[in-house]
Amino acid sequence: QYSEQQYEQQTMDWLIQTYMEQLQQLITHCCSAEAGGYTPSDFPLAKIDQEVLDQLTEKYPAIEQIYPLAPLQEGMLFQSMYSKNDQVGGDYIVQMVFTLKGELNQQAWEEAWHDVVQRFAVFRTAYLWEGVQQPLQLVVPNVTYAFEKQDWRIFTSVEIERNWHQLVQSDRKQGFQLDQPGLTRLHFIQIDEDHYRLLWTYHHLLLDGWSMSLVLNQVWKNYLRRADGASIEIEKEVPYERYLNWLQNQNQEAAKTYWQKKLSSKETTTWISSAPASNQARATDVKINRLSKEMTDRLQQFARQHKLTISTVLQAAWSLLLGTYSGEEYVRYGIAVAGRPPTLEHVEKIVGLFINTLPVSCRFNGEIDLLTLCRKIQQEQLEMRQHEHCSLIDIQGWSGIPRNQSLIHHLFAYENYLEMDRLEQPHLQIKEIQGLEQTEYSLCLVTAPGDELFVKWMYDRQYFHATEIEQLHQHWVSLLEQFTSSPTQTIESLTIIDPEQQEDQLTGDHLDVTDQSTKLPYRLVEQIAENHPNVIALRTQDRVYSYRQLNEAANRLAHFLRKEGVRAETKVVLYLERSCELVIGQLAVHKAGGIFIPVDPNHPIRRLHEVITDAQATWLLTQKRFDESVQSLDVQTLVLDEAEEAWGKESSENLSTDVDEDQLAYLIYTSGSTGRPKGVEITHKALFNLVHWHQERYQMDTKDRMSFIAGVGFDASIWEIWPTLASGSSLHIPEEDVRIQPELLQEWLLNEAITYSFLPTPLMEQMFSLSWGSAGSLRAFLTGGDQLRQYPKSTFPIPVVNHYGPTENTVVTTAVALTPIGEEQMTTLPPIGQAIANVKLYVLNQHQQPVPQGVKGELYIGGASLARGYHGQPEMTAERFVHHPIYGRLFRTGDQVRLAANGNLEFLGRLDQQVKIRGMRMELGEIEARLSQLPEIKECVVTVHDDQLIAYAVLSSDQSFAWQQELRKQLPTYMIPQQLISLEKIPLTPNGKIDRQALPKPEKMDSEKYVAPRTPMERKMAEIWSEVLQKDKIGLHDHFFLLGGHSLLATQAVTRMNEVFRQEIPLKYLFENPTIAQLVEQIKQDLFAKLTTS
Repeated sequence: QYSEQQYEQQTMDWLIQTYMEQLQQLITHCCSAEAGGYTPSDFPLAKIDQEVLDQLTEKYPAIEQIYPLAPLQEGMLFQSMYSKNDQVGGDYIVQMVFTLKGELNQQAWEEAWHDVVQRFAVFRTAYLWEGVQQPLQLVVPNVTYAFEKQDWRIFTSVEIERNWHQLVQSDRKQGFQLDQPGLTRLHFIQIDEDHYRLLWTYHHLLLDGWSMSLVLNQVWKNYLRRADGASIEIEKEVPYERYLNWLQNQNQEAAKTYWQKKLSSKETTTWISSAPASNQARATDVKINRLSKEMTDRLQQFARQHKLTISTVLQAAWSLLLGTYSGEEYVRYGIAVAGRPPTLEHVEKIVGLFINTLPVSCRFNGEIDLLTLCRKIQQEQLEMRQHEHCSLIDIQGWSGIPRNQSLIHHLFAYENYLEMDRLEQPHLQIKEIQGLEQTEYSLCLVTAPGDELFVKWMYDRQYFHATEIEQLHQHWVSLLEQFTSSPTQTIESLTIIDPEQQEDQLTGDHLDVTDQSTKLPYRLVEQIAENHPNVIALRTQDRVYSYRQLNEAANRLAHFLRKEGVRAETKVVLYLERSCELVIGQLAVHKAGGIFIPVDPNHPIRRLHEVITDAQATWLLTQKRFDESVQSLDVQTLVLDEAEEAWGKESSENLSTDVDEDQLAYLIYTSGSTGRPKGVEITHKALFNLVHWHQERYQMDTKDRMSFIAGVGFDASIWEIWPTLASGSSLHIPEEDVRIQPELLQEWLLNEAITYSFLPTPLMEQMFSLSWGSAGSLRAFLTGGDQLRQYPKSTFPIPVVNHYGPTENTVVTTAVALTPIGEEQMTTLPPIGQAIANVKLYVLNQHQQPVPQGVKGELYIGGASLARGYHGQPEMTAERFVHHPIYGRLFRTGDQVRLAANGNLEFLGRLDQQVKIRGMRMELGEIEARLSQLPEIKECVVTVHDDQLIAYAVLSSDQSFAWQQELRKQLPTYMIPQQLISLEKIPLTPNGKIDRQALPKPEKMDSEKYVAPRTPMERKMAEIWSEVLQKDKIGLHDHFFLLGGHSLLATQAVTRMNEVFRQEIPLKYLFENPTIAQLVEQIKQDLFAKLTTS
């Protein structure tokens, strides 16, 4: 029809004739052999143009169908490409092992498998990613697959098992060429006259568990018919493309809204291994368990009673297990869903990959009960069903979680497969069916129904040991038992280990003090003075005190103080440098019954004012050099080295003062979070426990010499003084310039014949880097005060004991003798050890329940060394010194630790200083440990600045080195510092700890500036990235994944780079080197390595 007013008849005749001629030409072309007969309209789901289709037909002349990948297939294809060079055949190689006994018709058996391969399109499918905008699967009409038969009847049973193991391993490593149809093969082995084994290998891209059952049922059916001589008519399958067509008609906007609400980029990805995630090749192992029939029946009864699915209960326990092991109230993990939409007709008969992996997030409210948690999880699962078709790639993009970070690390699956038909033949039975597979996830819990619930733990041996998996299983079962026995129990009251079990593990040795003549350390010094009066007690560069002289000087000062009103718990500030006067002052105050309060003169004078005011001190002992600084203070002052005539004429006899062991011995101030210093109150009893433990541990006597290194405001100085003097050893005080310079200090230690020396952690690390010809007289170095970042090298000649302890537990809480190791062996930081005598330790979660071995928790301390509390701060005392219903009075350290398998505690940092960057929680100590391994780095510390990781290091030379590349071999990308700043030395506080506030601020990083590509290779790579990412002006330091890149785009980019550069660039290189500068450097290193080894 046309308008005669607009068109003439002649014009319309020409138009119709021309149209018909063109249509006829098109039909003729499409029917010709050269054209292949295909147009894009033949494959509407693929959304490809004629040019791409023509390229495909060159490689695949006969095509049955082309369609896109299902969501999980996209992830599997990417992961297969990512692990392509790992020499393990890929993560998604599935191997099924069948053991058959009886009379087997081998020809019928082989034909039955052939029939199945020809029937189901998945076995005739290739997977394409090169030269296409999106990955595709292409089905061909016919395929050749491998069916290999071998006769092993000549071998012994030992040889058979060895050969079988080798076959399974080599078959897995062989992998598959994914762009070639026929991603399956079979090895059929005759073991004996009536004994056979079948190894069926296929790529997981083809099938899920339900489909595998469909295939095997068809094999059994075909075999029985073939064995009976009946003909087989290959039935037409319900096509897999129906499902893919259904996928394309789903509402993605609604799904996007749902997933954006469910996930938050601010929350961390749950990781429960004690080892950090790394970039190394995976090594999956499997542990299979079964729940008892009694336990299985209880779970089923509990689920029926409360209208729950059993998978919901199992998943709820899994969620709590992850929460317990991660120490987090929020967990995120993956869940495998069946993915078969009930609205799709005959979906239960379709063979293909339907399952999907989806992220599940769960936030625990400690006050809700277990039954409520189950109902909450089940309701959320029902809501998720409407959006379970989405791919992880899309979900991650919607969530805002960076693309180069793992959305999930751990997976839960409940496999309720179609039941497989039995091979019903009187003379043939299948004795065993076993599945072997790998996974990209570090930990998977796979469950399946049965009279005894099937439980399979799949884990990466890099991160978990078999013993840890057994522990996980036992704790998961413990949680299930609590679900069934106490469903109204709250989450905060849950415990998965016996509280007494951890107490036994962490309690220090019991030291009996009932036979001690005195429990007051200063009385021990008096006994030494009586028994060994001429033994040297104190030595400086120009002064020496014997024990008699020291005791008499302290007595004279104590008598003076008593006359001046110092009584029980009178507070006396010691504003003294490391000197003989400081030691005399501490002894004298105790003899007089008072409390000494050390204040470091190196601190600002304001600190002294704050301490005197807060402590309400009545006396101040100082030295002449500080006299002018203290004159304005409203406190009685005695200048010890100037006013000796005022106290030097007092009696030198011991005082008869009665001091109770529960009286305060000293008050020491630490920095407070509010800006107000906290005065920690330590009793004589607690100080005595430190002294007594030290004497038993180090067996010091009159022949030993101890150095006095720590700053006087650091409670380690008290540890240096009191155990030394109570043991009859001599205390040696170096000059100030000596104690802070490692080389001078080393010389002094050797010349003075020191046998024990405490060194603050940073100074200890500097000692490791010095050259030691011999140990001299040194029996051990004692260190503590900060996180130790290095082990002593194997060549270090002096034993090193690492110590840990908050001031609130009298200096030392734990100790461990460090075993020297090579730098290449150091993968974690040195531990802090085990409890000292009469000290009890507990690792508890946020609900003050004990956590299992290897699990992070807060360290709580009880026992004989606990402080009384904080002076004048009852609210803070009540907050930090808590009463536990089982363990009694405990101190909350605020430190995160975990108990290692060897019984040592590992320090993980302060809870209030946990680092989380872009949703990934990390421990800076792990990064520091890896950095310290590099030979170019002598000392290092890692901090966070403006949401970026910054490393500071003292380098062994000025030469540049590829430190980031070295770290990428050991750590995931998100744990690589963005910048390394070289320092002459790490800044320290007066107490010898790392002064993080004094670290220089980093300059603006290159990654924040646009830097144009410079070389031809860089420019070409920028062009490829620009094309793939649809972005203009890509700079040298722009991050591929922060520009919108994801796994599929990364696959496209690497494919294009391989074409252009004619190199086999592994896909993982782009993830490990996400900027052009980094990637080009990595490629150059590879080329150089090839040239040097060829």
